[in-house]
Amino acid sequence: SAVDPRTRHFSEFPEYLERLAGEYDWSRRDQEQQQDDDEMKVQNDGDGDGSNEMSRNEQQPIKKKAPPTAIAMFCTGGIRCEKATSYALQSNLFPQNLPIYHLEGGILSYLDDVAKREKQEEE
Repeated sequence: SAVDPRTRHFSEFPEYLERLAGEYDWSRRDQEQQQDDDEMKVQNDGDGDGSNEMSRNEQQPIKKKAPPTAIAMFCTGGIRCEKATSYALQSNLFPQNLPIYHLEGGILSYLDDVAKREKQEEE
């Protein structure tokens, strides 16, 4: 799912990236995530006798999100994406085997390329 860092200056990006990385449990594998989800559902559903129900005053532990399989970034002109991708790769906030991509040249370059391809197809 897409996220917007809502940063106005690149100097705000490292702090945002640290917060974002902290929202995920990077130690989980897909299979472990499914097993945890199944166990949590059983605990929450209970068997109908009320023995597994939590009182409304009890807090459930905060469960971190399953990690993404890749990260893709895009920016208007591309320069910030190159800096952001470089920072993300060097930050050690993400596993080394997590692919991190950026749209080369930014969204403006991409839209220009699409327009050129469409024009060539019309000819």
